[in-house]
Amino acid sequence: MGRNQELLDALSKTISDAEGREISVSSCGGHGSFFSGGGASTCSVQDENTGQKYFVKVGSTRQYDMLKAEYIGVREMYNTKTIRVPKAIGHGSTATQAYAVFEHLNLSGSRRGGRAYEMGEKLAAMHRHTSANGCFGFDIPNTCGVTPQPNEWTESWPVFFDTYRLHNLFERLRKKRGITFAKEEEVRSKIKSVLEDHVAKHNPPASLVHGDLWTGNAGFLDTGEGCIYDPACAYCDREYDLAMTHLFGSLPRPFYEGYEKAWPLPKDGQQQRQEIYNLYHVLNHALVFGGGYVQQAEAMMDEILTY
Repeated sequence: MGRNQELLDALSKTISDAEGREISVSSCGGHGSFFSGGGASTCSVQDENTGQKYFVKVGSTRQYDMLKAEYIGVREMYNTKTIRVPKAIGHGSTATQAYAVFEHLNLSGSRRGGRAYEMGEKLAAMHRHTSANGCFGFDIPNTCGVTPQPNEWTESWPVFFDTYRLHNLFERLRKKRGITFAKEEEVRSKIKSVLEDHVAKHNPPASLVHGDLWTGNAGFLDTGEGCIYDPACAYCDREYDLAMTHLFGSLPRPFYEGYEKAWPLPKDGQQQRQEIYNLYHVLNHALVFGGGYVQQAEAMMDEILTY
């Protein structure tokens, strides 16, 4: 049996178990082959009888935990019944490959004309879902892009962000790229101080966040409904999500208006916290891509030290 058929058979069983009926799927194309290297590939399969499509991510067996974590994160968001996310169908592996299966969404390919105001309201509604234990973190480690992301449950938001976001990346930058930042300790101390002040004034709850909400992980369906996907979920300060929507472009203005109407954000210090939270993502890009992201991170640290 070839690898392609072995995978299709495994996908058929996983989808059949989830849907409660016998389903046989075949490949119907996508953004990558089942066997491309590096990160996970994406493709679509379809029910041979009904034509119903499913979106699939496929990687090597060493990527099983990464794909399982994405499945769990999507399921966590879906179960809030708030903002539109693809339904998490299942996950599994063959002898040589790992995979996760999701509902296939028909994206419009355009950000214009979508129901952005409603999308903002629904993200705020998702953020109102907080951790059962009141702590920051997540049940399992996951990845932000391809970078491992620890999520140990922590009572303090400043401690969680410092330990499991910033420290994690500074260590990986040292070990993987040999990059050190002379102002690391000073910056981490400043950030903890700023976030401790934020907690004292605003006491942000441990909200369910998407965790990697740049504009490429949000869009609109052909019906106009807003949706989000490809998460790196955790329970964090909700501003963590909003900050990243401004890092690489921004979502349509009505999105922010809808969010603000549903659950206003604290205004004092918001821009400073946005820079702080986005430092994590820029450091992650420095780790993965190097180049100008290292200089961008240094400039952001210089700015943060003025707060």
